Amino acid sequence: MTVPQLPEREFHGKVTRNAQALQSGTRTLLTEVDLDNRDGALAAGLFCVVYLDVLAGAPVALVPSEAVIFDKSGLSAAVFEDGMLRLRHLDVLVDDGAQLQAQAGLKEGDRLILNPPQLAADGMRVIEAATKEAPH
Repeated sequence: MTVPQLPEREFHGKVTRNAQALQSGTRTLLTEVDLDNRDGALAAGLFCVVYLDVLAGAPVALVPSEAVIFDKSGLSAAVFEDGMLRLRHLDVLVDDGAQLQAQAGLKEGDRLILNPPQLAADGMRVIEAATKEAPH
């Protein structure tokens, strides 16, 4: 953690508590960090910048928003598999509107169906569109 009023200092601490739920309006998480402040350099109300070292988790799949289906069961992606549409429920880590990061639900090599039909159902037969080859 750094404090603009104390540019020569860096403070180290540990996240000890959090609210366990995002605030719906801001999508922020109230978090408490315990720091060593024996010298009293930090006063209540100081503005600070906190840098978090976050352990890398499992790999994520980047999914374009055009491949996401939102319905009563949550977020899913339509995958082309053996001539059929297969719905895969997504466990979303981050969603920025243009794409999302799914930490579960897809596997390497899955072929996403962009703009799936409104009434997409698991097991629907799908005909693969011919792809245009680039000009030589």
